[in-house]
Amino acid sequence: MPMERVDRDQALSNSEFHRRLREWLENTNEAMIGPEDVPGATSWIHVREGSAVFALNANTKRYAIEGYLQKVSVHGDDLVWTVGKTLRDSLLSSIQARKAHQRSLGSLKPMLLASTTLAVWMVDPESGDAWQIDAGRGAYYGISFDTERIYIACRQVAYGGAKEPQDNAILCLDRKLRLLEVLRAPQPIRDVHQILCDGGTLFVCSTFDDAVMEYAVASRTWNVWRPFNDDATTHDVHHINSVFVKGDLIMLAGSQPKGWFARFDRGHRPLENGKHLMGSMSHNVWLEDGEVSVCSSHEGALVSTSGTRQLIHPGAWLRGVCQVGPQRYVGISQELQRGRRSGSDCSIVAFSGEGRVDRYYTILGSGTLNDLRTIGMADTTHNGIAFELERGTIDSRFQKYETRNTLIDL
Repeated sequence: MPMERVDRDQALSNSEFHRRLREWLENTNEAMIGPEDVPGATSWIHVREGSAVFALNANTKRYAIEGYLQKVSVHGDDLVWTVGKTLRDSLLSSIQARKAHQRSLGSLKPMLLASTTLAVWMVDPESGDAWQIDAGRGAYYGISFDTERIYIACRQVAYGGAKEPQDNAILCLDRKLRLLEVLRAPQPIRDVHQILCDGGTLFVCSTFDDAVMEYAVASRTWNVWRPFNDDATTHDVHHINSVFVKGDLIMLAGSQPKGWFARFDRGHRPLENGKHLMGSMSHNVWLEDGEVSVCSSHEGALVSTSGTRQLIHPGAWLRGVCQVGPQRYVGISQELQRGRRSGSDCSIVAFSGEGRVDRYYTILGSGTLNDLRTIGMADTTHNGIAFELERGTIDSRFQKYETRNTLIDL
């Protein structure tokens, strides 16, 4: 059911507004605030902040509300707004002002954050120094973040272990890389792969179950989505390993029985008939100039629906990609049998806008590279957020290593 309309002369206080939003999230499955037959730009909920009145439009999406309430959970009911035509305009202005304030305090310089079979690494693209952020929780995989937290998926079992008994977890870290909590779903996540946070929802690929687990950050509730309507007793038919979200679009990618991607809307409705075959043992999926791209892991190449194909290195296992302006970072691992991957080597390769190799960052003995994100830089293959760490975060808690500026042996 839509939220009850609140006219301007009955404008709500902040705390009452937040209470009603939470109640609406918990008690309905509606995709947006207002009824479908009301024009989207209609002012539906009015909220008073001092002498100013803000309006929330009828077409405000559920995921936008979840993302907003996540900010409220951090900053409280007294979250400062600025005057704008709509509540959304005001929130955007407030968020931009807060980010400018954070930058004025001094944040850590841009970094790369990588997960491998054995550990999580922060890498300085300028010096090539690396710091081990976490280890000892089994194989690490997906990395994502919102404006407040970093989320890191870990399997909590050694790589190659049995998948059926797994109960994978999501580590939640703050801006100083301190562990805040560990998330687990009511239905166990098994063989976790990529994760992505967007609009207040954390999407988690539970690959063994052919499912995407959705965690609503504000309400702390979980939903199980089976994109291909498989029976809960089937396992790893599609090998769903990657997720990308932009606005109302959700894209998934996987590798069984062949490399594929598929598109859905935020209501989980397929946008085409089934999968599109692309790549060999495909991982990662993102939009680039309106075209869908994936890592064709087995052939060591990036491929796109535009027909372009960038061979990164023959014989390499490709997984993990970031795009920051013209600069691209790609993860390369040794293509080995699963039982030999844990102690293997991996490289991050930095490419210029012209496609030439600028530098290698090689980590020895930490296993395959499983995911790659940017810190302090907005990445177009992720959610577009430039997550800021606090200055002084990389300290004596973390042991420093030197990466090698040479490619791994392939």
